[in-house]
Amino acid sequence: MKKAHTRAFLALVGLCGSSAYAQTVINFNNLLWPDYGGTNAHVLKTTNADLIDAQSRTVIPFAGPSPTDDNGNIQFATNYSTVDAGGNIEAQLQLVDSIPGIATAYGSTAAGANPLQITLPAVYLVPPNQVSTYNNVSFTSATDNPDAAKMFEVLQFVKFMHDYYGNVATFNATLPAIRINYLSTNTGSSMGGGVMKLGYTDWGNIDVILHEYGHHVAENNNIEAAGLGLDHTFNSDSIGNLYNPDPVHSIGNKGKLPGSQLAWQEGIATYLAQVAIADGNLNAAISNLPADSRNFAYDSYTPAPNATTVSATDFSYSVSINTLDLQLGAFVEPDPEADNPPAVAGNPPFQSRGGGEGDEMSVMRTLWDFENNTNVEGYARAGQGDASHFGSQKIFSLMKGVAAATKGTFYGFWQSINADVRTPADKPLVGLAAADPDAKAVALLGSTLEQNDISSIPMTLGAQLTTKPTIQWTEENADNSTKFEVLIYSSDWKTLILQSPQINDQNPGVLNGIGSYTLTTDLDPGTYEYVILNSPATATAADLNSIYNWYWSGDALISVPEPTCLAISLVTFTLLTRRKRA
Repeated sequence: MKKAHTRAFLALVGLCGSSAYAQTVINFNNLLWPDYGGTNAHVLKTTNADLIDAQSRTVIPFAGPSPTDDNGNIQFATNYSTVDAGGNIEAQLQLVDSIPGIATAYGSTAAGANPLQITLPAVYLVPPNQVSTYNNVSFTSATDNPDAAKMFEVLQFVKFMHDYYGNVATFNATLPAIRINYLSTNTGSSMGGGVMKLGYTDWGNIDVILHEYGHHVAENNNIEAAGLGLDHTFNSDSIGNLYNPDPVHSIGNKGKLPGSQLAWQEGIATYLAQVAIADGNLNAAISNLPADSRNFAYDSYTPAPNATTVSATDFSYSVSINTLDLQLGAFVEPDPEADNPPAVAGNPPFQSRGGGEGDEMSVMRTLWDFENNTNVEGYARAGQGDASHFGSQKIFSLMKGVAAATKGTFYGFWQSINADVRTPADKPLVGLAAADPDAKAVALLGSTLEQNDISSIPMTLGAQLTTKPTIQWTEENADNSTKFEVLIYSSDWKTLILQSPQINDQNPGVLNGIGSYTLTTDLDPGTYEYVILNSPATATAADLNSIYNWYWSGDALISVPEPTCLAISLVTFTLLTRRKRA
């Protein structure tokens, strides 16, 4: 009995005792995380991990936490090990929701909270004093801590966008590390002051996540005014109250400056996200993600709180940045950042130009069209199209260069970009030669403003029956423009033939009212280009002394006949009229 007791005691010492060994090396290669679609697994890049003692789950004898590399590999080495009765280290891999220098995720808003983490269930029996390697280690959202598992996905998306804008050779953006608080209820998502609050169902909304990180890019790189925590939604005017197609979530009447700043703030966040996805090649950085992650749209899903994947039945709505499409699901969730937003009955898919400079949708689409023309679209008005191809770095630079007085508004950016396109070196960015007239270059930018409802739309086109034609236009911009002008140029754009006086809004309080101006002097026979100017909501009277501080429409062509042709046309018209009466 005594001898047997002694043997049991020695086994216990072997199980729990500690010994010093030569170096033990443990490699984990190709660590993987599951995407929100639940189909594919992806490499867990630069994410903190450590190795814990599976016997106690409290002792960490190895160095850590330390990050995986870009291939999802990590190596642990130690000269000290705790072994079991068989002389093996009983080790478990612990993954921490933290990417050094980029972001750390927490399940609590408390300042002293620990990061979310999961301990993978597999126990590795590692012989000490040698090298052991394990490949293709993965986990699922059901492993140990589902919230932590979901946040590894979020962190990988944030890392992707951080790396795109933080690249020193391109944007060289200032991007301090952020904290992500994963909220236990669906209280919306927001970003500011280095903290992302992620609503409970937004873990599977890549566009929401990257939109929020877009706020972080903007906040730290001087491309917006002070952040506004106001309700907002796509396809609705934040300045006034004339263009709010969703009456349940009416968000207008914020005023000229707050409404303009809000539309800019939210529009650029989506724009920055979508540019990163497209130009940063998300599909190459994280291959085989669900198709909606890399399309030209801001897609929103509302999965159940306990869901581990996102399916088509969770679809809420989709806003294309590249076309006029707005797709709605069974329920509309127009404001992904609102607190406890109610769901309202959906509508069929429809097309919308947007709500002008006070609508984040108009802002993001206009910036997108200025940035690239890899998906050139014909615009709604015949003869107009996307001529701009400034590139993402140029647009970013122009956003940073907006004057302080107009910072954080689309008007400020318009001043910046149309000044740039009037420099000879940058006229090719709208497809012109360096020597082409300034007005022609700005009118090409105006086509994009017109397409997205920021500028007016010319209505008078083609041959006129008088040398003093009446020029008409739809006012647009959600009735936030109070003044208009007509500029008539020679057909080669080299000469400004006529500048009308400033014309007051002829339809105050009317959405898309008709404006008109009848020339008081005769035009010589010939062909002319003209544009309609409308005033930005935040422009001062002094600003409007310069034609380039107005919003421009795209160009429209009219012709005035020779006097003899005019007389013949009038006689013909009279005869036709008489015959009709007879």
